[in-house]
Amino acid sequence: MYFYVDESGHTGLNLFDPAQPSFYYGVLSSEVDLNLTIKDRVQVLRKRLGVKRLHANEMTNEQREVVMELMKEIHNEISLGFHLVLINKYDHSVFAFFDQIFDSGVNDCVSWEDYWTPKRYFLLYALYQLFDTEMAMQAWASRVSKPRARSNEIIMNICRQLAHKANEKGDGFSTHLIRPLLWAANNIDTLRYRASDKHSSLQMSPNAIGFQSVLRRISSINEKNGADIYKSQIIVDQQSEFNGHQEWLFKYYDFVRETPLPLGDLGVNLGPFNSMPIAKPIFKAGAEDVGLELVDFVLWIARRFHERKDLPKSLEFYYRNYYAEQVEGISIELLFAQHLEPWIS
Repeated sequence: MYFYVDESGHTGLNLFDPAQPSFYYGVLSSEVDLNLTIKDRVQVLRKRLGVKRLHANEMTNEQREVVMELMKEIHNEISLGFHLVLINKYDHSVFAFFDQIFDSGVNDCVSWEDYWTPKRYFLLYALYQLFDTEMAMQAWASRVSKPRARSNEIIMNICRQLAHKANEKGDGFSTHLIRPLLWAANNIDTLRYRASDKHSSLQMSPNAIGFQSVLRRISSINEKNGADIYKSQIIVDQQSEFNGHQEWLFKYYDFVRETPLPLGDLGVNLGPFNSMPIAKPIFKAGAEDVGLELVDFVLWIARRFHERKDLPKSLEFYYRNYYAEQVEGISIELLFAQHLEPWIS
């Protein structure tokens, strides 16, 4: 298997840029090397359209529809797959707060059931309703940039404010949050909320969290297809800031590839990664790789689709018909649709 990985919406550790509210990874999968099988057809198409690269953001809608027709032809011939990893950055700041404050291995007022079973999602949803933008910004800054003493002070205050709001709201799941929040406020040093160094901060970035999902998805695709992990390749779009950390994550999961890392009954197990490719990712410029050109094209459509931006009906239908179900990540909408709605209905 060959996996082509591109990203969109990068702002690093700045989660609150209004122009980039979400971060995305697109993963295009193929049983054949696209640089060998369709390179000539892509070159002909570039010449026909008068472009040096099939970069969707720089095309007209008419040009995009021509590329879409080629994509449909290729899909029908070699069964391309596309998976989207979506990280809503605001939601990520709240989810990260929950995972640190409500960890049952640290917080004495959180039971195993509250953190390791589907009950977790109801508590997270209740907590999310109590947050506002200012709280989310302060909580995130305290995680990655504030001095430790100032970070502890801010988180103590946030925990107490949230406990007060939960008490005022008064419903079952909200009131269930009060004791853990107050315990956290009174035991802030135990929680070690502040990241210890730059590397630890990067591990919490949308880029790093999303790439973990990318590796998990690649492993599961290989397992499903019975792919030879010694021949599978991961090709990643080259960029300066996070390629090194992506390679570090790959090495880490390669190290634990035989070790299952379950999260209780949540249905989002992290491993094992034993079907992940053996060879480390190859970092290439998008203009040098046909697969990266094509994943860039589909990712552009996917991003506009999920952000509800203007999209020609033909491109929307193409995405819905082929790929719209293959999405995972961190957002309150996904949380509700994938984890809460099935229980409620």
